[in-house]
Amino acid sequence: MRRGGATSANERTFTVLHIKETMNKVKESRMEKGKESDSSRNGAMRAFISINLTDSLHEAIGRLQKRLEPEAPGVRWTRPQNCHLTLKFLDEIDESQVEIIKYRLHAVARLLPPFSFELRGVGQFPRKGPLSVLWVGVSEGAERMTSLEKIIGAALQDGDIPYDMKPFSPHLTIGRGKKPGPPCRIDYRKYANVSLGAMEVDAFYLMESVLDPQGAIYTPRARFSLEGEIRFYKGRGMNDE
Repeated sequence: MRRGGATSANERTFTVLHIKETMNKVKESRMEKGKESDSSRNGAMRAFISINLTDSLHEAIGRLQKRLEPEAPGVRWTRPQNCHLTLKFLDEIDESQVEIIKYRLHAVARLLPPFSFELRGVGQFPRKGPLSVLWVGVSEGAERMTSLEKIIGAALQDGDIPYDMKPFSPHLTIGRGKKPGPPCRIDYRKYANVSLGAMEVDAFYLMESVLDPQGAIYTPRARFSLEGEIRFYKGRGMNDE
């Protein structure tokens, strides 16, 4: 550099080239990060773990929804074929996490026996005030379902799989309140003993959820068969027969 702060032509050329080279590197770095981010987003999926229902229960749900419609003008109804019992909502997961989930849950499912439950009664969340969720309750089998949910949660934690930590309350969502919308006028006492039927649970599922303008599309990604047996012991020791 010359005295007085002046620069030669060669120095100016070098500086310009250096700036351009640096800018190009920054641009390339941003493009690579953008590709990685897009790839990550494209590889992720919304997922949940559920008990899927029989066709006869789906049909019973549809009949109940039609019966409730006059009393619930402000409800957006869940398509009967989409109704399921959610055991765990998962954060967005990628394919590597899917494999971890399969490994963990197949291991615990093999140890657990099938059980039955019944769908009975109608209610809402929150219990008072404007309706957010309209549900059908689980009567017989609720304790076994809660135990299954806890075991699944422990297996997911062991695999470092994130999930929604909200307390579990066995229920089947059949509709959601519109905002804004007219108030719900359902007299829940009339439906306290209405039964939609029962079913045996011999498996639970990892489901992928894809949002669509016509409603969510659910696709099974894995089936976990309950293959365990209940053993009874005469004494306190596990080896007593």
